[in-house]
Amino acid sequence: MGDENEIFQLIKTILNNFENGFYKKSDIHFDPSTHITDQQLQVPDFMKQPTNGEETYIYLEQSEVDSWFGEILENKIKRCDTSMELYNIASFVKYHLDGRDELILKHPLCDKGIAVMLFWRLKTFRNVWFETSVMAREIIDKVRTNQCPEILAYNPKKDKAIKMNEPKPKWNIPEIMTKAV
Repeated sequence: MGDENEIFQLIKTILNNFENGFYKKSDIHFDPSTHITDQQLQVPDFMKQPTNGEETYIYLEQSEVDSWFGEILENKIKRCDTSMELYNIASFVKYHLDGRDELILKHPLCDKGIAVMLFWRLKTFRNVWFETSVMAREIIDKVRTNQCPEILAYNPKKDKAIKMNEPKPKWNIPEIMTKAV
């Protein structure tokens, strides 16, 4: 218990000295931004909300979609005639997302429901969230700026294939501590 208290006191001392300009007098330079990863990406609340639109239904068989790979899968995605068809394919390609996520997101029929579903599938099924953070940010930006029309309904809270639990940070790093010294 004493160790935790001493560490807390040390952190308080460093923060106070930093705010008072004490460390500006030293000749050591450090840029913490190189150590702050995209894994700290927090999911905005609007990405957790259901989308409005036509109720979705699945008419493709998972085994059928699982048998598509490579060029065949890419052509199936490119040739989708409706948002519902794109939704059906997107809902089953969770294990084959490499490169297909971008193809689905940039498809002209990709709506807000598909984009939000794709976001949660990436977050759930990709082993390393860091690798997909660029795509995740792109999806968040598209949804935030209303670049995707609301055609299909999707509720991430009712999707049994995804995990929405997001670890809460133990503490927030003060903005001043993220700047180079």
